[in-house]
Amino acid sequence: MSSKVNKVRLPWVVYSLLATCCLSLDFARDGSRDGELVEPLLLTSCSAQAQEDQIRQPAVSGTFYPSEPAKLKTMVEDFLNKANPPPQEGELKGLVVPHAGYVYSGQVAAFAFKLLEKKRFDTVIILGPSHRVYFDGAVVYNIGDFLTPLGVASVDKKLAGKIVSANAKIKIDTAAHRYEHSIEVQLPFLQTVLSEFNFVPILMSNMNLANCQMLAKTISAIIKDKKTLVIASSDMSHYHDYQTAKAIDAVTLKLIEENKVEELNRALDEGKSELCGGGSVVTLMLIMKELGADKIKVLSYANSGDTTFDFNRVVGYCAVSFSSSHPSGQAVGEKQGSSALTPEDKKMLLGMARQTLEIFLKERKIPEFKAEGPLLLEKRGAFVTLKKKDGLRGCVGNFAEEPLYIQIPQVAVSSAINDFRFMQVSSDELKDIKIEISILSPMKEVNSLNDIMLGKHGIYVKAGHRTGCFLPQVAQETGWTKEEFLRHCFTDKAGLPPDAWEKGAQVFVFTAEVFSEED
Repeated sequence: MSSKVNKVRLPWVVYSLLATCCLSLDFARDGSRDGELVEPLLLTSCSAQAQEDQIRQPAVSGTFYPSEPAKLKTMVEDFLNKANPPPQEGELKGLVVPHAGYVYSGQVAAFAFKLLEKKRFDTVIILGPSHRVYFDGAVVYNIGDFLTPLGVASVDKKLAGKIVSANAKIKIDTAAHRYEHSIEVQLPFLQTVLSEFNFVPILMSNMNLANCQMLAKTISAIIKDKKTLVIASSDMSHYHDYQTAKAIDAVTLKLIEENKVEELNRALDEGKSELCGGGSVVTLMLIMKELGADKIKVLSYANSGDTTFDFNRVVGYCAVSFSSSHPSGQAVGEKQGSSALTPEDKKMLLGMARQTLEIFLKERKIPEFKAEGPLLLEKRGAFVTLKKKDGLRGCVGNFAEEPLYIQIPQVAVSSAINDFRFMQVSSDELKDIKIEISILSPMKEVNSLNDIMLGKHGIYVKAGHRTGCFLPQVAQETGWTKEEFLRHCFTDKAGLPPDAWEKGAQVFVFTAEVFSEED
């Protein structure tokens, strides 16, 4: 990652110099449009005692989020209630979350923070970009705690001290943190979803690859045996028109989800991808590789045009999760059921999916269903595919196991709004969409092409941190041979070389009961 100035990679170097001298009102107004900038002298008033105790004052309370505790809590809880992230596989290790004003990016962020409910961590590390102060290396705040309208968030000073002591390029600097919002805006969400937590705030400015590697290596070594959550704070593309932003962000999300950290780093340098917290995300991905968190899911994507309806100049936002994988050779998730579904079961599941989408796309809530019959209580992997005039409109699934009557509504919603290849499905177009459901069998590892039956088997490939999956119907729809079916899964889905199987990659097969509203 080069150290050259990039308008998104290092977007605020010039702005930090302006802030040192003066910050014009025009500059503040321009930034407020997408919740990205704020007049640094706008501080929420707090007690003199808090200042004496060196508690870091909120810099963007009342601008990026409400300053009144009741209003803030209500807003955060409303975002969380509307969020419906897909079920997670394994142990959650990391998140990418946006850091704009809540009215722009709060709902996207909620998809990530929703995963933290009822969880506990030894500590939370938040990596954020410095928008106003330029420096090399990384800077940590460990003098006092952070104040928000919801109370005091405690800094893990012991862990912060260890990180600072481990490398000379990591320093303590409270000034860089004083007006920075990229870490602050995450705290009200954490204060809402976690019963108790402490955290380490770390800012990056010169986000070249050497600094990312340095910080990732330092943090990984210290937290390897701890239950630690690492959060990268970053928005996506800046100030393109709506469709251009979606195209650029789709490239970025694909590189993240496929765990291609080197390619992402290169794309950021070349301007093919844009992340204002690019160094934070690259550092997070490097840490996740060290911790074995190889299950990566894009939970939600949107941009400011989705809330402001101004599509000429938008900022992109995403929520991404990183989890550790299950033991190799085992189906992802617990032991699955294998009984065949009856026609009544299939009709019921399709009805659940249809009813869920009708309600969710209008009211943003998922209806609750009761299981009718033992098969709907089985824990099975599932995919929901949405088709419009014979064209794909969305397809999302997972191997994490929930009872079918719970999982199908969740996956249906994800297919409609979380497949980042497409715009979110609207309520008006739902009448033209046909729903297809694939219920998966347990996985079985195979060692030969002869063990793969085209049209019957789906495949799941795995090598280190890279994985890929094709449903059985993909081979039928494409007309691929076995060799092509496997090769495309390795290269297109897992980002592996075409001969990865010969180099030790694992291949699993599974079957799927596929049924649709057209049957």
